[in-house]
Amino acid sequence: MGVVDVPVLVRVTDQAGAATVDPIVLEYKFENFIGLRRAGVQMLAGTDDLFLDLMGQLPFVLELMVRGGMTPMEALLSATSKPAEAMGLDSLIGTVESGKEADLIAVRGNPLEDIRSLSSTALVMSAGTVIPPSSRRVARAKVAENVRKVRDIIEEHSLGRPID
Repeated sequence: MGVVDVPVLVRVTDQAGAATVDPIVLEYKFENFIGLRRAGVQMLAGTDDLFLDLMGQLPFVLELMVRGGMTPMEALLSATSKPAEAMGLDSLIGTVESGKEADLIAVRGNPLEDIRSLSSTALVMSAGTVIPPSSRRVARAKVAENVRKVRDIIEEHSLGRPID
C-alpha cells in the first residue's frame, strides 16, 4: 500500500469534549493534508484522540477530508476498506461481504452527493445489534456543538474548498 497517514485535522483537548481550534493551526493542517495527497500518500480517516473518537465525530473528519480535496467516495474508502488494507486485515473487515465482520449505518441522504449526510444517521448497527437512538442522543448534541465551532472557523478563514 505504500505510505499512509491518518491526519488529525481537529483535536478535542478537554474532558468536556469542547473543540478548541486555532485557525492558523487548522490552515497548516489543511495545507499539510493537501501536500501529502499530492505526494501520493494514502490518507486514512481516524483519530489518535480517544475522546474525539468516542464522541462519534468521524463523519465530520470525513467532511474535512472532502474540504481538503478528496472526493466523497475517497473519504468513505479512507474510513472503511483502506484502513483494513493498511493493517493487513482486509480479509476480515473493511467491506460488507459474506464472512466479514462489519458495523453498519444507514443515513438520511446520499453521502456521495453530500458527505455531511453521514451525520444524519437513521440506523446504527454494531456486532449485529441495533443501537437505539436514545443511546446516541447525548453524543450527537456535543458533536453538533463542536462541528458548528469548527465550521465557523473554516468559513471565517476560507479554509479548504467549499462543499456544495
